[in-house]
Amino acid sequence: VLGSLATASGNFAFPDFTSLDGLSVQGVANRTQSRLRLTPAVPNLVASVWHDVKQSVVGGFRTDFSMRVVPDEGQETPGPCKWVDHLPKSCARRGGDGLAFVIQNFDAKALGM
Repeated sequence: VLGSLATASGNFAFPDFTSLDGLSVQGVANRTQSRLRLTPAVPNLVASVWHDVKQSVVGGFRTDFSMRVVPDEGQETPGPCKWVDHLPKSCARRGGDGLAFVIQNFDAKALGM
């Protein structure tokens, strides 16, 4: 995930995540090399990452970000599934349960909005 935001009150950018300074990280979110990882490919985990400083969005804002959704290393190997969504002969490995881009004004430690 790469992110930047421009608002009336300020600008910030995270060209990579070699540092998590300025971010509040909750749940299982973590930094892996220069990437921000919200959750591993395991069902029923939660994570959130917020900017430490509230930003005004009155009048709108602009954001640009990119993200990758990829399986964990070794998850592409053949064999029985750890989590089965269908019959065993047509089982599908599953990762995350969903993703949301959230704008909230509650708390920098909010998790599971």
